[in-house]
This record gives sequence, C-alpha cells and structure tokens, in this order.
Amino acid sequence: MRNRKSKGRVKNVQTTKIDGVEFRSRLEAFAYAELKKEGIKFDYEKEKFVLMEKFKYENVSIEKRKKKGKLVFDQALTSIRSTTYLPDFTNLEEGWIIEVKGMKTDVFNLKWKLFKQYLVKNNLNYELYMPGSKKQILQCINMIKEKIKISQADKKRIAKMVRRDSDTEAKNNGMDLRSKPYKNKKKYTRKTKYNATRTI
Repeated sequence: MRNRKSKGRVKNVQTTKIDGVEFRSRLEAFAYAELKKEGIKFDYEKEKFVLMEKFKYENVSIEKRKKKGKLVFDQALTSIRSTTYLPDFTNLEEGWIIEVKGMKTDVFNLKWKLFKQYLVKNNLNYELYMPGSKKQILQCINMIKEKIKISQADKKRIAKMVRRDSDTEAKNNGMDLRSKPYKNKKKYTRKTKYNATRTI
C-alpha cells in the first residue's frame, strides 16, 4: 500500500499484482481481469502520448521549489519537462482507450483536457472510457464488445462487396473466377447409362 496526496489530504491506494503485473489500484486490477476474461485484446500502460514538448524558459521566474532537499524561493530552472499522458488500457488498432479513475485530481483533469485537445489536433478518433467503479468497468467492456461485433460485421460486409465486385469485373472481362473443376464434364446419370446399354 502506498499513499497519494491530493488537495492537502493523503489518500490510500491499494496496489494489486496479477500475472506478475503490479496495478496502482484494485479497480485497475479488476478491469485487467475482466478484459482478459472476455478475450478482449489490450495493452496495459504501453502507449504514451506527449501532450506538450519540453522547452526552455530563460526569463525571470522566481518560485518556491526544492533545491538540494530544501525548500527555496529563487529563480526556477530554465528547462521545462515535457507533459505526457499514459493511459491504463488501450487498443489503438480497434480505436479505444480505458482510463480507470476512482478519484480525479485537478492535475489529472487538466491533463485529460490536454489529451482530448491532442486527439483533435492530430485527427485521432479514439473512443475514450473513464470508469470509476466496477459496475462502470463492466458497462465499458460491454460497449467495447458491441463495438468489436459491429467492426467484425463491417469487415465481412466489405469483404463480400469486394468479392462481388471482383466477380462482376471478371465476368465483364470474359473470365470466371469461381472454382468449378468439373464444370464442363458431361453428367453421367443412370438414365444415360441405360440408354448406352440399349444402344450396344
């Protein structure tokens, strides 16, 4: 267990380990287990997004900060680190992101806005889910399952259209792409066999 500070208060966060992976909360662990149970492909904390690149601010900026372990009030560092966002569960190929968040801080709320702005600027149409309870996690998983079903149905429909267009084009060019190895073979029925016997 570890402590996390937010707005001057200390919050307890229970870490949990599954399959050798340590999760920051039991809620994240629950989401991981449910996604695996449903056979949904996903990555955990793999895709990192850079919301703001690092830069330098060389003008005067007097701030309270830590220096050699002590709090000081003087010129801030000129190098500003980049701001990044690391979602919990992602499948960018299928176009969805799950951020499990039981408690949202002001810092996270700002980062979440920046992340949405990043997606808009880069024309990335990912579906975002932010469940805050086990019930909401199950709801999100059901929505993703429906999305996958629709996607698979669309793929089948497109494949059927492609096959139909290929057949049409082949016919227009005097070709037959259908596999019929005995198409021109004369049918040999009992009637033809009887007629052949009478002729002999």
